[in-house]
Amino acid sequence: MVVLEDGADASVLGNAGLSQFNIDELNLVHADNVDLTLTEADINALSDNDDTLIVHGDTDDKLTISGAVAGGTETIDGETYNVYTLGSDGTTVIVDEDINTVI
Repeated sequence: MVVLEDGADASVLGNAGLSQFNIDELNLVHADNVDLTLTEADINALSDNDDTLIVHGDTDDKLTISGAVAGGTETIDGETYNVYTLGSDGTTVIVDEDINTVI
């Protein structure tokens, strides 16, 4: 993911140049205070492989997932992640529990 150094604008998800990549994970730890909003359409547009996105981050990051429903937790490499689903086609977002997540 490409963000400004200060994390002020993470709205590059709509960049047409990203369509050539399959993005299954976003790592927010490389920018401070990221405030990112994702929709089901955003997540589905990131990857043709599947409709699952893993988001890594820290306590200073905020992720808003429009229309998400909480669905438990998952452990990845010893860390706990919260699982959210969107829509009826199985779109899933797996979010580091340290991230402030708003649904």
